[in-house]
Amino acid sequence: PLFQNNRVDVTRQAAAKLAELFNSMRQRGEDRERAQRFVLQILVTLVSEDMHLLPDQLLTRLIHECRDTGASTYDLIGGLFRQMNSESPARGGRYQQVPYFNGGLFADIDPIELTLAEIATLAEAADFDWSMVKPEIFGTLFQSSMDADERHAFGAHFTSEFDIRKVVGPTIVRPWREKMEAAWGKVGRLKEVLRDLRLYRVLDPACGSGNFLYVAYRELKRLEREILLRLSEISKGEVLESAVSIHQFYGIDIQPFAVELAKVTLMLAMEQEVKEAAKMQDSEGLYLPENPLPLHNLDQNILCADALFTEWPRADAIVGNPPYLGSRYIAQELGYDYARRVQDRFPTVPKMADFCTHWFRLAHDALPEGGRAGLVGTNTIRQNEGREASLDYITGNGGTITDAVSTQVWS
Repeated sequence: PLFQNNRVDVTRQAAAKLAELFNSMRQRGEDRERAQRFVLQILVTLVSEDMHLLPDQLLTRLIHECRDTGASTYDLIGGLFRQMNSESPARGGRYQQVPYFNGGLFADIDPIELTLAEIATLAEAADFDWSMVKPEIFGTLFQSSMDADERHAFGAHFTSEFDIRKVVGPTIVRPWREKMEAAWGKVGRLKEVLRDLRLYRVLDPACGSGNFLYVAYRELKRLEREILLRLSEISKGEVLESAVSIHQFYGIDIQPFAVELAKVTLMLAMEQEVKEAAKMQDSEGLYLPENPLPLHNLDQNILCADALFTEWPRADAIVGNPPYLGSRYIAQELGYDYARRVQDRFPTVPKMADFCTHWFRLAHDALPEGGRAGLVGTNTIRQNEGREASLDYITGNGGTITDAVSTQVWS
């Protein structure tokens, strides 16, 4: 047991508050895309101030000022966002010491004048300890509070961190750990493993809000720290730096807002890694300088596209939870024209196969020699037409299934 605040519960409540703010803006006629961008900028700023990347509780103080004095959120929060997007530090005023954030998210500043009720909701959201929020599930909880009908149509479902690790572990972590153990006492071999780790690319071709990418990134950073710690022990005096980057992670999703959420999820993962590096310095004496700011621009990494009709980025590992939808519902949910396009794209796939089987085939075809994939599917992929379209296709075309859970209760 971890005797601390329940992070899942905190995350659920925090997501609900931001979704409440978003829904209120939409109901009074605010443009959807504008409201989404504003809420994502709020999200990153709330996390950043609780990670001490902003001057002491600056956003919270601005929110309270708007609530208590009637000051304008358009002016105060808009001014903060503009300064976060400026490479030139403020020479005076309340935004002094605000660092440059950008990263794509703050490239377009379009502040919103919130109502008193919305300011009160935002003040409640700001009261959470956002450093306790779990980014690996926040996006899904947040989005499901906003777009329940839309998410059902695309067959998107929440995947817990526990289940994600069941996929990321055998697909990514275990092979790297085996390489590390084989090289453990040899400086040259360890450096080769470290070099290869920093060139390793991971793709989630149905990334949603980025949960799998988040966990995969954090796991690769942990592996890198273990190697660096070992190198520091056996090669004294050498300057070591952390270099595994969020630019090694790629995603595809058909929903524009999910894509923006996935970018934010990875940005928050990078912020959290700075905390981990600080812990490493305190516990192991290993100093790994890493600056989370400015935020990275991930527009070339996380793509808004239909994965079934888009060339996938090159990757050494493919992980994810592809959308699943029974064959009888594909035309009903996604339209008859789309169903015909899918049939034309995969003419050899039996018509009774589940929607998710296409991702299994494409993942196998996209992987290089020695690449690995870990995907979640309905248990129909082990039966009849579903098996023929997915597992049989893989093993019949030179692939090997290394780990399989035939069925389990979905948490």
